[in-house]
Amino acid sequence: DCALSKVSEIIETLEKYKLKSEIEIINSTRNFYIYAIVGEGVIEAIDPEQRPGKIFDFGDGIIFNDTRMPAMQARVINYYDPDQENNEKPKILSSGFIPADYETYEFLRLWVGVPDTNRDMVSGKSFPFDYGLHQMNAIDTTKGCYVGQEIIARFNNKGTVKNRLYPIKINSESMPLAGTPVKVEHQVIGKFCSGFDQIGIALLSIKSVEKALENK
Repeated sequence: DCALSKVSEIIETLEKYKLKSEIEIINSTRNFYIYAIVGEGVIEAIDPEQRPGKIFDFGDGIIFNDTRMPAMQARVINYYDPDQENNEKPKILSSGFIPADYETYEFLRLWVGVPDTNRDMVSGKSFPFDYGLHQMNAIDTTKGCYVGQEIIARFNNKGTVKNRLYPIKINSESMPLAGTPVKVEHQVIGKFCSGFDQIGIALLSIKSVEKALENK
């Protein structure tokens, strides 16, 4: 479940670390559709215990509560065989779900401050704690050795998060470019990440935001 533009990069990275394991890593994007499911009561309907990431069978695939944040509700990974004769797209719509445009999902993502790792972060450079990934079940502090574990463990135990993502309102007619400085009284307090319509998210200094709110 990742951006199509990142598939090759992810496979290349995984190949480096499989070492002598007898596994094959393949690109199977043409065989799956991924859906975001949102709506009142979705989480409870899928899993009354609301366990993040708990997987359930669903049609020709699986469904699970979004592990990042309850507000993002659920995701479906549905198998699809494009080579099968008379094959139709996944049967998810026949299950009672109503299709919505991508902007509906994007508005929700921005409103709750969930980063799009392909648009809001720079691979290999962005610090995951700044983007709240430690609060979205993206970092495991109990698993075995992995590249970067020492830094993550040290920060998790003693570090202080200085920046975080904030939803912001966009007053200009045009959408700011990613990386555009965000200022308060001519002082740069962070950078714009991404947006849609008149809402966006920006990576801002927590201290600067708190100070600005106190002086408001």
